[in-house]
Amino acid sequence: MLQEATASSRAAESPAVVRPVCEWLAALTTAAPLLRVYGGDGEAAGRACARIRRLLALHRERFGDEMVCIARAPGRVNVMGRHVDHQGGHCVSMAIGRDVCVVAGARADRRVSLRNEAPAQFPDRDFQVDEVMRGCTPGDWRGWVDGADVRERARAAAGDWSQYARAIFARLQARHIDRPLRGLNATVGGDVPVAAGLSSSSAIVVAMGEAIAALNGMRIDAGEFVVSCGEAEWYVGTRGGAGDHAAMKLARAGRLVQCGFLPFHVAGTAPFPEDCLLLVCDSHQKARKTAGARDVFNHRVACYHIGREMLRQAYPELAPAIRHLRDVWPATLGVAPAAVAEMVRRLPATMCREEVVESVSAEVAATHLASHRADVGDYPVRGVVLFGLAECARSRACVPLLEEGRSAEFGNWMRRSHDGDRVSAWDALAGCRPFSADCGDEAMADWASAARREDPRAHIALQAGAYACSTPEIDRLVDVATSVEGVLGAQIAGAGLGGCVMALVRAEARAALETALAERWYLPRGLEPAVLACRPVAGSGVLAL
Repeated sequence: MLQEATASSRAAESPAVVRPVCEWLAALTTAAPLLRVYGGDGEAAGRACARIRRLLALHRERFGDEMVCIARAPGRVNVMGRHVDHQGGHCVSMAIGRDVCVVAGARADRRVSLRNEAPAQFPDRDFQVDEVMRGCTPGDWRGWVDGADVRERARAAAGDWSQYARAIFARLQARHIDRPLRGLNATVGGDVPVAAGLSSSSAIVVAMGEAIAALNGMRIDAGEFVVSCGEAEWYVGTRGGAGDHAAMKLARAGRLVQCGFLPFHVAGTAPFPEDCLLLVCDSHQKARKTAGARDVFNHRVACYHIGREMLRQAYPELAPAIRHLRDVWPATLGVAPAAVAEMVRRLPATMCREEVVESVSAEVAATHLASHRADVGDYPVRGVVLFGLAECARSRACVPLLEEGRSAEFGNWMRRSHDGDRVSAWDALAGCRPFSADCGDEAMADWASAARREDPRAHIALQAGAYACSTPEIDRLVDVATSVEGVLGAQIAGAGLGGCVMALVRAEARAALETALAERWYLPRGLEPAVLACRPVAGSGVLAL
């Protein structure tokens, strides 16, 4: 029978993990051995079995009947906790039955040879680990990836799929600098929709990381593995956290997993509502992490750091407790909720680049303004910080909602979360109009006043903020979904600027939602309906025979 072994196990030492291609093919004549991985979902297990067999055949055609391991990493949906992992917040996530698989064999040298089952879209690539590590100084990962050489490499290779393999090789080698990693032959394939907000690129990082660890006999703690994968993507040019990678690594069949960051830890799990499904609806609008999109993502992250720095300056007595944005929290600071509302109210609504340079330390300005082009726009510090604090509150407190069966309340939090990313609103008369949650002076004064009265509606989890990384198309999908009876909540999936929408729906309302999406969104635009009904599956690992 097949099972999964983690990167922290004795993977490469076990003959059950590394087998000749022919033996793997003989073991996977049916999908039955994979059912446990996919939570009993026969359809997902069948797709995976067929894909792995294709990859094994392709690998044997290119590299021969060599000893290989099979690593997989699922796509993920971050059900709560968007944009806050790099601020020390929580992510409440689940893995879906779509994944990236890697068939990999160890080499005697330091060369990496990559082949993809879709060569027209993802061409063959080869590289040397030593070349990837050029100029790397032990113990200074951030300094190296922020340097001109790595930034230029990232710019020149923008959009190339092999960058994600190079990235995890670089991060693991940098962490284990005294242990030269062996190269490998790898054949890669998957069915996670690309640029759909389901983290297909991060799935490559995680699956390749599992294969590297297995074939090099590395015992890597799950926490270190997750953090390494998150930091690896800095090599590609993004400056996010490890939320996606944690969701992939630690996912459990049938449950949502709550992870905290800085430091990384598993905070808890919660049952997925038995009477519900999560429908993932692809907008067909690609959510790419290249060019202008990456500048926008990094621009919003910069707003977080600017806001945190300004709060530390404005409240020096609280500064020692504010290491990360998530620390601006009543229990952490020992203040009333109204005090946090007042702190946010005092932040500037927007700042130009020159004002930022004048208002924060030279180190903060140099580090975070360099992550994006200067022409992205002004910095909406107050709205971004409010979104981040509200999302931290939601992701911190939503596990009890699910444990107590309060699915409808959880769905309402999903709606509020999306309002913080929303850029447009739709109605029958006016059509599409611009939208931004009101974070102006008067609105903030009203919120602070309500918080002082201990009005339940002033709870920070019910605030939207204004992160604004959605699109009009995504907003319309959300509005169509939430208009259907039985849909508890809907929001954008992933980092934003395109991709997918996720909707928490009562099982009996699935057909009505799929019909509404087809009739009111997909077909009028000449698009093929693309809706995945998901329940949580197991996390990443290498298969063992």
